[in-house]
Amino acid sequence: MIHVSRIRSLPGWITLAACWLVASVSSAQGPFPGPSGEPLPLADRTAAIEFLESAPLVRWQEIDDGTNPRKRVVILGRDGVEVRAVFRYMYEHKPGARGFLDSYRSELAAQALAELLGLPNVPPTAARKLKGKRGSLQLWVFGAKAYAELGRERGDTPDPPALRARLDTMRLFDALIANQDRNPGNILVGDDGRVWWIDHSRSFGGDQRLRGLDAVGGCERSFFAALSGLDEAGIRHHVGPFTPYLDDLLARRRSLLSWIASRATDDPGFLRDTDLQL
Repeated sequence: MIHVSRIRSLPGWITLAACWLVASVSSAQGPFPGPSGEPLPLADRTAAIEFLESAPLVRWQEIDDGTNPRKRVVILGRDGVEVRAVFRYMYEHKPGARGFLDSYRSELAAQALAELLGLPNVPPTAARKLKGKRGSLQLWVFGAKAYAELGRERGDTPDPPALRARLDTMRLFDALIANQDRNPGNILVGDDGRVWWIDHSRSFGGDQRLRGLDAVGGCERSFFAALSGLDEAGIRHHVGPFTPYLDDLLARRRSLLSWIASRATDDPGFLRDTDLQL
């Protein structure tokens, strides 16, 4: 996880807000639900990532939907504990003015940036080499339904306000990382109300434009404070190793800050306070 010592260079009140956010992520994330609804014996994100990095491989399985031939379900086991995870090992890079990435490294970048922002919504993810392939391992989210399925169940009934707020934060995050693959199938809503964002391999490419902001109805003050308080050196250190388009990410951050500030000026209610720890 991102430790408080890494954000002490932030100015004044933003430092306090960011410290609170980072401290909250660990407690809000654990324990993680297991296959039968019982919690996994992983106290927090740090413990989950350590398990993903080091626990022996028990089984390696195909994924039935066939959507990605370079994605597998794996079972890791240690000391009587078994954990399911998704192993991604794709790497496709098309350089150019708006370079395209479909990379397991983008999964690691998404987690690193979400942690810097104090967002607990990306499941624990670790770099790992399995069967001679370098990739990312992401903890499987049990007890959650895809947003697409929830939409079918809800019909014409609007989403609850808290869920709408969390989806707005997701859209802002997606614009920041240039996510080209967000869809209702890779937004998971847990039985406990937690919202999880998965499948970020097609993110962090070389496009400085902000996409998908038309649907954003508001921005949490905590998110705006965390985004404002990020320093470029910290982003370079934590996210830079995972993308060749770091300067494009920094440019999108500056543009997103300006966009949020402009919306807040036009509409005083655009900035709001909601508990985003779910």
